[in-house]
Amino acid sequence: METFDSDYLVREIIRVLPMVSRVIFNGEFRNNDACSNLAPLQLQAVIYLRRAKSTNMSPLAEEMGISKQQLTKIIDVLCEKGIVTRTISGENRRKIILSLTESGERIVDTILSRKAKLLDDFFSDMTDDERRTIAEAIDIIHRAAEKN
Repeated sequence: METFDSDYLVREIIRVLPMVSRVIFNGEFRNNDACSNLAPLQLQAVIYLRRAKSTNMSPLAEEMGISKQQLTKIIDVLCEKGIVTRTISGENRRKIILSLTESGERIVDTILSRKAKLLDDFFSDMTDDERRTIAEAIDIIHRAAEKN
């Protein structure tokens, strides 16, 4: 490995992210089920909703790094597919609460299980220590990203 510097880190992140994204997002599903028809941003939204249980548009858009207008289009599609519901907040009628439907929860569980299998295959030549190192690095990156 080269001596650490910011230029190196930027180059390596730009080089590695597309490889990992291909494993996670591309071509693993050849059938036409609900799990295989989610675009990456739709997948990101439903995984956030699974973790948060329910939320409104602002924190979800912020988490995803997109505008509320862009998110509205994504949520419209997820609602049409029966994966997400919109409900009016009991506290503030102008506030819309997003949550997964029961079907949406099952779909997310299936997706996460399939993605875990893909990553198991991707990391199959790695030792447990190497996998732990990757998990630790992801945690460090996540903490740093939350600060910004």
